[in-house]
Amino acid sequence: GLITPKAVLSLNGALLPLGGMAGQFFSPVAKLMAAAPFVPRLFAWHASDPSVPERLIAGTGSVLDPHRAGALWAPGPQPRSRGEGSGNDGQLGPAVAGA
Repeated sequence: GLITPKAVLSLNGALLPLGGMAGQFFSPVAKLMAAAPFVPRLFAWHASDPSVPERLIAGTGSVLDPHRAGALWAPGPQPRSRGEGSGNDGQLGPAVAGA
């Protein structure tokens, strides 16, 4: 190889392939989903229901500030006016909400 790393760090990563029937099934399915152009739209459509990301976040054990949780459903990046969302006013500006 071109590099010789001293260590490999993985946060919840799969460094070895799955064995047995799981590997024979999930590996091809993952490759198919990565190559299929409709998959991102399908996931986006599914996540457009507010209960889906709420359940996902709740399933991680996380608790969101209810005043800022609306940023999950922001319509996307929007132009910011000068000074909007830049102070410590407890408000999320559009650039943060759409990120």
